[in-house]
Amino acid sequence: MIRRVFLIFVLLGVTACGDDGTGTESVVGSYVLQTVDGGSLPWVASGSTEITAELVILNADMSCRRRSTGPTTDGGSVTPTEVCTYTMKFEAIFLMFSPNGTPYSGSIIGSTLTLTNPASGVVFIYRR
Repeated sequence: MIRRVFLIFVLLGVTACGDDGTGTESVVGSYVLQTVDGGSLPWVASGSTEITAELVILNADMSCRRRSTGPTTDGGSVTPTEVCTYTMKFEAIFLMFSPNGTPYSGSIIGSTLTLTNPASGVVFIYRR
């Protein structure tokens, strides 16, 4: 009898330790920028660039893109697209942007993507 109860607990424990559900399939999609350091958009990214919208797209092949839009203070507009790759470990995500190779770290919990710029410490919150 004790062996049977022990076996049931072992089987339940093995089942509970399965996949945590954070595979790439569950994070693939488009994420829209909501806040930067807790503030709403627009956000001044540099002395002459104002970001009014930004989109991060995560693909199933571990590639990604980030597209920002907004006016410049000299009357022009900017819509750069940066390509990147990403890796994941549970809820943690790491994005490597090309060509400069800037690594961003963050997390994906539910439909919220949080990224931190390593150079400035600025925190970006995106939602799917």
